[in-house]
Amino acid sequence: MALGYSAQDLHDKFWGTVINELVGANLGITYSCLQILDGFINNGVANMLTTTASFQDMAQATQNLQQFVQVMAGEARAHQWMELHEDTFYFAQPKLCPLFPFC
Repeated sequence: MALGYSAQDLHDKFWGTVINELVGANLGITYSCLQILDGFINNGVANMLTTTASFQDMAQATQNLQQFVQVMAGEARAHQWMELHEDTFYFAQPKLCPLFPFC
């Protein structure tokens, strides 16, 4: 366990970060984008659990996920969409990856 977090704890914490960003941006998320983002988060969880993550690593991971969602949100706004789509994920991914611990 990374910092005493279980996989479910990390998953919930990362999704809480995503939800906070979406609420702040007043955006929703399509089901297909949710599924892709969940895989992205699950990859981050797995990477956090296989390393000796520190509190600083956890803070960095949270900040990186916030940045990722913000880039997705910016792309959604550029298209005047009210929700994140698969396209917004695939727009952000090559711009930011590699991005600890997700990709």
